[in-house]
Amino acid sequence: MAGALCLIQVLPSWLHIGTSGAPGSLGQVTSIVLSCLQVIVALGLAYYYLLLAASLLRRQAPGSHLLPESAFAIVIPAHNEETVVAKTLRYLQAQKYPSDLFDIYVAADHCDDHTAQVARENGAMCYERSEEPQGRKAYALQWALKRIVTSDKDYDAVVIFDADSQLDPDFLSAMNRALIQGHTVLQGKHVIARPRENRFSGLADVDMRLNNLLFNQAKQNLGLSCRLMGDAMCFSSGVIRQHGWPAESFGEDREYGLYLLTQGIRIGYVPEAVSFGQAAPGWKDASAQRLRWYRGVFQIRRKFALKLLKLGLGEPNWAVLEQAVGLLLPSFSTLVSLSILVVGVQWIWASLGLLLPQPVSIGFVLVWALFPFLSLWADRAPASAYRALLYSPLYLIWRLWIGLQAMIQGRRVRWVRTKRYKDIDLPTPEV
Repeated sequence: MAGALCLIQVLPSWLHIGTSGAPGSLGQVTSIVLSCLQVIVALGLAYYYLLLAASLLRRQAPGSHLLPESAFAIVIPAHNEETVVAKTLRYLQAQKYPSDLFDIYVAADHCDDHTAQVARENGAMCYERSEEPQGRKAYALQWALKRIVTSDKDYDAVVIFDADSQLDPDFLSAMNRALIQGHTVLQGKHVIARPRENRFSGLADVDMRLNNLLFNQAKQNLGLSCRLMGDAMCFSSGVIRQHGWPAESFGEDREYGLYLLTQGIRIGYVPEAVSFGQAAPGWKDASAQRLRWYRGVFQIRRKFALKLLKLGLGEPNWAVLEQAVGLLLPSFSTLVSLSILVVGVQWIWASLGLLLPQPVSIGFVLVWALFPFLSLWADRAPASAYRALLYSPLYLIWRLWIGLQAMIQGRRVRWVRTKRYKDIDLPTPEV
């Protein structure tokens, strides 16, 4: 983004300054800055609507005639998850896949409850970790994966789930088909269970639908690299043996996907492999979770944005370039807020001349407002998802506030376990 600002600042002749100030005046500086923001907003609109259009290219699901061949090691990192892990293990054992072709491992990481006992009682092999460092999901994964891939068991692939995951019975079969077709790293479809539980869960459901649609389905359709999402991830054992799990940020899943892309490995998407997970119970718990995620995004941007841009331009490689653009652009909520900011300044300061006139800026705001509705339509979402959008302005403000807090706190952000619902049956959501 900084590079875009510098580029636009060398083109002040585009701007008609409606104030009487000399060069360097408040009016000229404001005009240049806001014109730069208009360009950034326009680029963001083009990027998101391109992904939306690409998501409409429905691809035929792979055939189901392929026989089970892949042997899976299923890994669940867990910190004090005794209330939910039993249900997850029962869902795994109910898979429509030969039971002799998958084993389940729980990595009980610094637990002071009965997670390990519950895991063993429900048929899982449990590794208990008490060594340092702690406070990251990545540490438990690094530790557990090293033991699994160096054991005497010969697995074709490793699948990683959250402790509260509840799977479609055909999950492993869908992943097996994708692996047989030559994919080495795959992301399943993560869906929010109980989206009607409260206002926040409804908004989280909308957010997750858009993530699946834009950052996975659309990119899969375009032949780009999809986004790892922490749950329902599948890796060939060869990838884990060669690369381990070097990611250590608060966004270790996305970080690992970008690292693999720098090694020439693209992430594929398998929408038929569905995993249902819980949203945070409410705004307070979600704030701590989102603070950690945003801190992870900032860490990832610093580490990968320019590296991917240089790598993508050097080859050239469209999949790498697209990920660089995604990191350099502001977030969706920030782009919407910038659009509203520009319109507000143009309305208050009518004499200020910008690169694009006020009607165009207003059009940007309207097109942004239309975007989530079009995305839900493309996702064939139920009516409840549209109703959740009534609270989207509150959700937008909340996300901006959490992002600001992540910037201010920086390294002081700490991992906090997200509260779960107790071990209860979740109704099957509308996918």
